[in-house]
Amino acid sequence: MFFKRKLASSKDELDLNPDYQPKKYDAYILDSIAKKYKGKKIGLLAENALKELKKLCLNKSF
Repeated sequence: MFFKRKLASSKDELDLNPDYQPKKYDAYILDSIAKKYKGKKIGLLAENALKELKKLCLNKSF
């Protein structure tokens, strides 16, 4: 095995900090990144983060 330490799973990396308070411009930034890099890895990550942010905003009020 080439890696000495265990790699984190992608699900663990996408967990949001429970103390995080979303800002109004977070969705705008993620949306612009997703549109600019559509189809590329960073664009897909931005789309997934935007979906998670929307779920978080529906569960919590600003």
